[in-house]
Order: sequence, then structure tokens, then C-alpha cells
Amino acid sequence: IISFPISFFIIKILYDLFFVSLLGYPPNLTYPIIGAIITSFGVYGISFLYPYYLAGKLKRNIDKNLVYITNFMSILASAGATTEEIFLSLARVGDIYGIKPIARSIVKSLQFLGKDIFTTLDEESKRSPSRYFSELIQGFLASVKAGGKPEDYLLTMSDKYIELRRRMLTRIIHQLNMAAEIYVAGLVALPIIFTTMMSIMGLLGGEVIAGLSADILLSLMSYIFLPLTATAVIIYIDMVVSGA
Repeated sequence: IISFPISFFIIKILYDLFFVSLLGYPPNLTYPIIGAIITSFGVYGISFLYPYYLAGKLKRNIDKNLVYITNFMSILASAGATTEEIFLSLARVGDIYGIKPIARSIVKSLQFLGKDIFTTLDEESKRSPSRYFSELIQGFLASVKAGGKPEDYLLTMSDKYIELRRRMLTRIIHQLNMAAEIYVAGLVALPIIFTTMMSIMGLLGGEVIAGLSADILLSLMSYIFLPLTATAVIIYIDMVVSGA
């Protein structure tokens, strides 16, 4: 609602400035209205999806650092640190392990709201976007409440996360190999073969396919197919690597 009049006002000024004043187009409200509608839906979509983006980013940071988090906690537990001391220490190095928002929330609940450590950790495990971290906290609480050795539980979970990490990296390597094969086939071999074929057909003259000449097909290959394919490969590689 707010973005529509603002975007309409800006688009109307730009339309009048460039299209009406410089290019001589007649004044028209249709294009500014359409542009304002599209902009409004875009702003709404971004504002709606942004929290999911932040939660997903936090989840990825936690998941890729779970091995280091569990090792850090197990070292403190083996040294005789209490549950409160373990998580207060974890809060101090939250930036390193990508767990700063959760660690700060734990400290706030303990020091400012006066909650006990077990209630605080139970609530944080339910709010955490990472399923693995939630399972880690719940298992840690169960181990402490049962009178067991939390350091043994943490070492066991650390071995589990190392194996999960190893499998994930192996899967990522296979995906990057596939991206490399697509790059070589679609952006190296295919353009060379296609350019050679179109050059020969261009010497013969006439239409090649669907009424298009060899020059037009080469232009489509150079200015549409290759940039779109390269962009798709870059986006795919970024998605794969960001998951690591």
C-alpha cells in the first residue's frame, strides 16, 4: 500500500523526463501504473521472503559449524564447566561459529530475564532454524538431566557430524563435477561446433532453420544462449558452494 504511490510517483517522473521530454512520447499513465503495480508486488515479495532468507542463512551457518560447536562444548564439559558456563562461553565466540543470534538470546534469557538454563535451552532448541542443532541441544539436556556425561554425548555427536560433513562435501564435489561438464559441453565445445557449422552454412547462403539465416543464429548464440547458459552455471555453482 505504501510502496504503490511512492513507486508510481518516481516512475511517473522518470517516464515524463526521458520518454516524454527527450523522446517525444505522448503523456501516458498506463506504464507508470503498471510499473508501480509490479514494484509494489516486488517489494511485498521481498519483505515476505526476507525473514525466510535470514533463517536459511542462519541455518546454513550453524550446520556447517556443528562439528566445531560440539568440539568446543565437549572440551569445556571435559574441563568440568557447568551448563551455564558452556553456553556463556559459546556466546562469547558466537561470531566464529555462526551462532551469534542464538547465543545472544540465551545470554539475554539467563542474565536479564532470570530464566534457568534448562528452560532457556529448551526454548532455543524449538526456535532454532537448524534441525541438527535442535537435536544437539535436546540430547545435551537429556544427558545432563539423566546424570550422564555430557562430554561423551558431545564427542559422539561430533563424530556423527564429521561423517555428515564428509558425505555432504562428497556430494558437493560430484555436483561441481557436473557443473564443470556442463560448462565444457555448453560453453566451450558447443559454441565452437555451432560457429563452424553456421560459418559453412553462411557461405552457402539461404535460410538455415525457421526462416533464420546463419548470421542471425550466430547472433542468438552469442548474445542470448551463451550469456544465459553462463549465468545459469554461475548461479548453480553459487548455490552448491553456499551449501558448503
